[in-house]
Amino acid sequence: MNGRLKLFMLFLMMILTVLLTVYVTYAWFNVTKESKPIIITTGSVKQNSHYYVGVDSNYDGFLDKDENDQDIYQEVFQGGFTMQSAIPGQIFTFKLVIINDGTVNGDLSVIMNDITVIGEAEEGVSLLQYFEVSYINPTTSFPIDITLDNRVNNDILLFSELTLLANTGYFEFDFTIKALDTIPTNLGGVQLKILNYIISLVQTDMV
Repeated sequence: MNGRLKLFMLFLMMILTVLLTVYVTYAWFNVTKESKPIIITTGSVKQNSHYYVGVDSNYDGFLDKDENDQDIYQEVFQGGFTMQSAIPGQIFTFKLVIINDGTVNGDLSVIMNDITVIGEAEEGVSLLQYFEVSYINPTTSFPIDITLDNRVNNDILLFSELTLLANTGYFEFDFTIKALDTIPTNLGGVQLKILNYIISLVQTDMV
């Protein structure tokens, strides 16, 4: 009986471990010439995410319009967005659309992942301080402006712990990246690259 009890307890602990580690990660990964979104789904938390770049002919922060006077966006399916030949004042506009298709509520977080500089060996941080990401923090409703040299391990946590309700809970996250007016002119040929965005949804309700 003692052996059977230990076996039962071990099996129960395995089941609880699976239930308590429900986690979803969605990211755009840059793999050679082609990259597809990777979705890891466990348990009943599941998300559907889309990444868009605004169409802005002169990069002034005001997007081009379609025939219905709506802002034009292009969906991006491949990682490795690169900004090069940027001039002071240019604004790049982005949008993330995230839907909770699961059966339980989840805490949502978004990370700007693997921010790197190409073409500058020792002074990578010097370029990053001239680019600023701006958005409204959805958990506090406060405007946020962060220069990219504030990255930690090449990443910037944009926000976390935003509750996304079960059964098609929907969230639209808009943000911009701006080349500041103070950007020097001697950085020609240097490229700023953002590999992907990691979108995580962690369940808040027990199943």
